[in-house]
Amino acid sequence: MASETASQPSGYYTSYTEDQIRQYLDRVEFPVDHDHPGASLLVPQKQQYDFLVKLIRRQICSVPFENLGLHYSYRREISLDPSQLFHKIVVQRRGGYCLEVNTFFALVLRGLGYEVISVGGRVSNQIKPDNKDTHVEYGGWTHMVNIVTVEGQRYAVDCAFGNNGPTRPVPLRDGFTCRNTGHGDGNSEMLLRHESILGGSSTSGQLLWVYYVRFRSSMQWIPAYCFGEVEFLPNDFSVMNYYISKSPESWFTRILVCMRFLEEPNTTTATTGPVDTDRVIVGDVTLRDDTVKERKHGRSRIIARFYGEADRIAALQRYFGIELDAAESESITGTLSQLR
Repeated sequence: MASETASQPSGYYTSYTEDQIRQYLDRVEFPVDHDHPGASLLVPQKQQYDFLVKLIRRQICSVPFENLGLHYSYRREISLDPSQLFHKIVVQRRGGYCLEVNTFFALVLRGLGYEVISVGGRVSNQIKPDNKDTHVEYGGWTHMVNIVTVEGQRYAVDCAFGNNGPTRPVPLRDGFTCRNTGHGDGNSEMLLRHESILGGSSTSGQLLWVYYVRFRSSMQWIPAYCFGEVEFLPNDFSVMNYYISKSPESWFTRILVCMRFLEEPNTTTATTGPVDTDRVIVGDVTLRDDTVKERKHGRSRIIARFYGEADRIAALQRYFGIELDAAESESITGTLSQLR
């Protein structure tokens, strides 16, 4: 049973247990001291930043960003219940979309001794896979970001924004920029600004953190999403989750996607900002509808294309380690996302 506080509703989890966290660390192949299973997993504050950098890397390379539960499922429902998230991500070795994965990761971090709050985010239309607009417009609250405090510094931690998401803790500092993947030109970069957003109040004091991305240094920065620092509660995310998973306006209900980041040994010490010096994120592999693409060292190529459900189901196992049972495989029959 995960820990609870008296002020929270019955069944509300604040963190996972040490046993659950050990199972999770095995799941993402993060080394722990198995010779002393009774030892505390709480991370000393002086080690929290370096530990967090490495844990994020293992998380985003091991746990896919995916919305398969909205397509390969008769119920087509997404649960944010902590016990169900643990079963899905750790036991079934699946992934999830932003609300699932970031809810799960916050519970893990609290169990490791981190100070974490979860906040809502507004996604820009410029980053959506089905966008056709040229002007920037932010939607409603449909994204989730964790804010982690380490030694007095607040960091945005987001393990579930697909291949445009940050691959490390992002300090809440106006103008902070760093590479998201690899080294040198041709690899993605991120920028964080504290600014007013289009469509917001004309009052200059109304500022949000805006996360930008670009895929080459010669490209324009693209606004991906914005977020504030006001804590959202589980009931807030439940409302958001209902819209994201049910509305026909939500691209998650129309487009099937599954992705994870790729890593390699770090062969250079020339870095921008602090990174894990042992390994580095170099790209991603992404399945979308009938295609798998690999983006690596700034170059993209199609590595698989499907002409039927059997091929796509096999690709989910090959590239992401996701095995669907017979009922899940059959449940997509007759839907818009079925491959015919």
